[in-house]
Amino acid sequence: MRTLLESRACALRAEGKAPPEIYGLLLDQFVGTPYVWGGSDLDGSDCSGSVSACLSLAIGKPLRVTADTLYRSWFTGEATMEDCLRGRLDGRIAAVFFLDKSGKAVHVAGYGRGWFVNVSSIEDGKRACRRSLDEMLGMYRGFVPVVRVCPLDDSKAVRI
Repeated sequence: MRTLLESRACALRAEGKAPPEIYGLLLDQFVGTPYVWGGSDLDGSDCSGSVSACLSLAIGKPLRVTADTLYRSWFTGEATMEDCLRGRLDGRIAAVFFLDKSGKAVHVAGYGRGWFVNVSSIEDGKRACRRSLDEMLGMYRGFVPVVRVCPLDDSKAVRI
């Protein structure tokens, strides 16, 4: 039985949407979702769970990994804060990562449709919401922000 998120991804694919658009539209589905550590669906999710779920369904490759693994293995394409501010992330699968002093990604927020979708226990009401880059930077002071994109390689994509 398909989840609501899987059904939405299938419908978007049937409409001919490209993976970056599917990713962004699926991220929107998480707005209002309660923060649940280890979760990765619309009933409850954490930061890496929401990004993993949307990426997985957008590219057709099952995955559920940590923020640090997303940073090191999936979102390996370079992007800049200016790319984000100037709208140059649109049409790309993108996220902002926050690194601790050791360089480990400890938080991630997916980017879609001009906003970051932040799933975090520090959000008001512990529910996912849309945030601008400036808001994200203010919330995670003390961490190093890095914007990255996920390079698409269609030869690795599989249908699920």
